[in-house]
Amino acid sequence: MRILVTGANGYLGKSLIRSLLEKNFIIFAIVRNSNKKHNEEFSKVNFIKLDLKNKRKLDLKLKDIEPEIIFHLSAFIPNMNEKKYYTRSYRDNLLVTRNILNYASKIKCLKKIIFSSSISIFTNINSKKKIFSENDTPKPTNHYGLHKLKAELDITYWARYNNKCAIILRFSGIHGYPRCSGVIFNFLTSAVKNNFIEVNKPNYYFSFLFLDDAINACKAALLKDIKLGTTSIYHISGCDIISLAEVAFKIKAVLGKKISINIKKTKNVNFSILCNRKAKKDLNWFPKKIDYRIKEYIKKLDIMY
Repeated sequence: MRILVTGANGYLGKSLIRSLLEKNFIIFAIVRNSNKKHNEEFSKVNFIKLDLKNKRKLDLKLKDIEPEIIFHLSAFIPNMNEKKYYTRSYRDNLLVTRNILNYASKIKCLKKIIFSSSISIFTNINSKKKIFSENDTPKPTNHYGLHKLKAELDITYWARYNNKCAIILRFSGIHGYPRCSGVIFNFLTSAVKNNFIEVNKPNYYFSFLFLDDAINACKAALLKDIKLGTTSIYHISGCDIISLAEVAFKIKAVLGKKISINIKKTKNVNFSILCNRKAKKDLNWFPKKIDYRIKEYIKKLDIMY
């Protein structure tokens, strides 16, 4: 099977390619900047240096690839929702998707597009215990979420108009090695280095998704058969709904050492959770428990300390 992956140098893209190579797929990987180490590690991957915003060059460079599957994973995630980031978000998240769809419309052998979307298409922090399902109406509050949602709509129209298949995977925030950022990493680092964890938002609840579970969701989507002309949407999130205070105590238990946990007293309760019931049922995809993933994360981070 011939597979094209955008965002191949990204956190999810690079790890997905590594996993797909185990199945001996023919992989074409689009990167904005060439990376010698990357090319050495993935010698069987066909790397294509390309700026996806350039529609003309995209068509020329990808003309003879003829992929059966496209994983569209490239994205720009601004740190802040400021006006200065709007244009880049539009270009990298929406314009790029439209260019990919324009290219995909010309590929007769293409079976499916799999698109990585985000929890950000929702108002992802809420004071009620709201768990967003695929049937809930998206209400993005930032540039990234807005452009991801518009990309979803474009993909849905493209699939119907071209009688093709599309799968949209809405990911919650992804954690795990080799990512060296995020609340779990920060808690782990503080616990190991300082024997101390500061929890400023103890009653913020999440369903933490880890990288290996995100990869498995992508592979499950690859195998999923859906009707021509349709788009299926799946929420991909972690196994457990858990507060930041509970995460801190789990890390302390896993490390098995004396760690002080300072929990700020606050009445603020917020939820940022995707319901993954549909993905479990339709994709036969089941994320691991957070206890297991934290232990795994710690083992892989051992080389850093």
